[in-house]
Amino acid sequence: MNTEFYRKLVDLYAGHELPISLEEEMEAAALNDSELADEMRSVREMYDILRADSGPEFNEETNQRILLKMYAR
Repeated sequence: MNTEFYRKLVDLYAGHELPISLEEEMEAAALNDSELADEMRSVREMYDILRADSGPEFNEETNQRILLKMYAR
């Protein structure tokens, strides 16, 4: 397959949503295309970082600030 097709699949690759065979094809194509390899690596790293983040913590103070902003509109 061509590199343009693989570029369109980088977000699915990053999210581990592709079949293993297609991931292996993309990784093989990335050996010959440094831009594709960089994009695949950086997007997957960002995806993994975001998945590992527990997200914001909401407490009573945060809840009150949100309610005040909602009511102020």
